[in-house]
Amino acid sequence: MPHDTDRDDPACESESADAGARSRPGRVDVDIVGSGPNGLSAAISLARQGFSVRVLEASDTPGGGSRTVPLASQGPHADLLSDPCAAVHPLALASPFFRSLDLERHGLTFLHAPFALGHPLPSRGTSVALRRDLSTVDAESFGSEAEASAWRRIIGTASRYSDDLAALLLGDGRRPTSGADFALADTTGQAVRSVVRGARGFASALARSYGEIALRPGSAVSAVLAGLAVHAIAPPARPVSMASGVLLGATLHGHGWPIVNGGSGAIVAAMRAELESYGGQVECGRRIDSLDHLDGRAIVLAVGALEARRILGASAGLRARLLRPSPGGAAARVDFVLHGDVPWTDERLGHAGTVHLTGDYRHVDTAEKAARSGEVPDSPAILASQPWTADPARISPDGRRVLWSYAHVPNGSEVSVTERVTRVIEASAPGFRDVVDATIERGPADLERYNASYPGGDIASIAADVPGMAFRFARSADPYSGGARGVWMASASTPPGPGVHGMAGAHAARRVAEYLHSDHSSRG
Repeated sequence: MPHDTDRDDPACESESADAGARSRPGRVDVDIVGSGPNGLSAAISLARQGFSVRVLEASDTPGGGSRTVPLASQGPHADLLSDPCAAVHPLALASPFFRSLDLERHGLTFLHAPFALGHPLPSRGTSVALRRDLSTVDAESFGSEAEASAWRRIIGTASRYSDDLAALLLGDGRRPTSGADFALADTTGQAVRSVVRGARGFASALARSYGEIALRPGSAVSAVLAGLAVHAIAPPARPVSMASGVLLGATLHGHGWPIVNGGSGAIVAAMRAELESYGGQVECGRRIDSLDHLDGRAIVLAVGALEARRILGASAGLRARLLRPSPGGAAARVDFVLHGDVPWTDERLGHAGTVHLTGDYRHVDTAEKAARSGEVPDSPAILASQPWTADPARISPDGRRVLWSYAHVPNGSEVSVTERVTRVIEASAPGFRDVVDATIERGPADLERYNASYPGGDIASIAADVPGMAFRFARSADPYSGGARGVWMASASTPPGPGVHGMAGAHAARRVAEYLHSDHSSRG
């Protein structure tokens, strides 16, 4: 188990190859492996309670899937910035943990595009374009008042109580999160009322969503619901997918889907500054291959389930009760360098921060099932982002900008999807090829090399199904258990799952704090 070793430089800079075998003199209360939003949220939660915290990151820069980096290391487009994973953050402003922080004091600014979501329907010759404010959803938004009314009926209650719904669905697997956990509610009564409102909104929206896709699978509303659901990288009718879709629909009209000024890396920079204000430290270039390299009284593995299993399996004398996690679906990333705007047929799509290129319900359901069975669809489900619609600084002085896109593919796929993605965009934006200067594709293997927590390109870190959500890592009633005493998990592989919200880290931190207080008391 962990032991004391030597450590020189606490700065977050790349270090020598044997850095993982060294540690700073003096034992810390908590070692956290992984510096994504969940690792940093766990660190902040513990540091502001007075515990000494050290965050260890294998890469040269912190952030996990929330970095902002140059699009290319060299060449004519090296001056453009790209978010290698998420560019839009639907759960950030709804997260109880993030709302408990004042990250603005560290320079973090969230921006909003004129339209939060665009969804072209080329088979119908129409598009859906949704603003943040639910009251603006009208016949023009959906193409008819009947469709707009159906959308307001399905999402209305959920969006009205989006904070309560987020607290419910971003809970820790044992109980819903109340605002009281993060100093956002003052009494137990307030917390109970929040849970009731969230549950009511969720149940209503979920039942009506299933009713819509069952009775009107060809409707524009069903298409949008399916596009939201497949953020889970699974067929849209799965319970976990549809639940995710309801939450995303609620936050779209609750807080909006923000884009970060300067890129997603600004979230990590602000969180790191917040951590350091409480005395916590981040050390980069520290690949951890086993717990034998750590000396914390408690350990949090803020990495994907397969990566955590690798670390624990190499730890001497450790008998962890681990499950063998099943990877979920995968994504292939395609960045398009453009010298102008995308020539969308519907000009509203040119002002949308996020564009779902998923077609209607039947189309996306077929595509997701094909990908899950090992087939790369000719027309895969694609999620795209136009960050410059909210952050004009993403446009270079000569007019270039990066269109960010993901296509859902089989786990571990080696098939290029650039042409497929291009064809899908062209169907709603004729002449798109003419504004493309360059393309950069990163397949599943590339994504795994970028972040070991994305096995086979699974950016959700584990299968999106009920067993996977309930028992994601260890044989334990506690979904954050690392399978060994003093070890916890806190990543997208633990509830509440993927997304930049920091909640997995916050929930794990509560358990770590209880353990450390108990450990201190037992020592007398």
